[in-house]
Amino acid sequence: MADWHFEIVEELPPSWPPSPPVVLGGSPPDLFVLARSGDAAHRFDLSYRGEDYRCEPKAVFWRGWFAFGFGGRAILWREGATHEIDLGCYFSEFLPGDDWLLVTSGQGIVRLAPDGGIVWRNDELGVDGVLIFDVEGDVIDGQGEWDPPGGWEEFLVSLETGEQLEELPDNEDQDA
Repeated sequence: MADWHFEIVEELPPSWPPSPPVVLGGSPPDLFVLARSGDAAHRFDLSYRGEDYRCEPKAVFWRGWFAFGFGGRAILWREGATHEIDLGCYFSEFLPGDDWLLVTSGQGIVRLAPDGGIVWRNDELGVDGVLIFDVEGDVIDGQGEWDPPGGWEEFLVSLETGEQLEELPDNEDQDA
């Protein structure tokens, strides 16, 4: 698997090698994502929508996808395919697993499959921030901010279904 390194800038450096960009989200670009892996290089031009909150943009490479989170959306791209996910709120983080990519926003979590499709989404985890602390087995452990500033409440969410759990699943079948 390629080890890609990303630099996100507002102005294209003169030293960047000339190559046709991948334009995502419209034009003109507001951000340039410069991706390098060894001698390979890609340039991605990203554009905010007018209503986007301009939080910190992020990029990851996962299962053959270049994934970008910025404004109120996440965009996955690989040669021949693009998936754009409207988050309904500002983008926050990516959390990659072997068979899933979790995308957090100010209100919830979206779980993506290896083909880039949405497996589930839960937009009922906060109103101004969602943090994931751990994913263990089928349980996502995190907090959502419901009463800003500082009104954080813990949550447990099923990795399989996206449904909120009242308590940890019973592990009676497993020997301790």
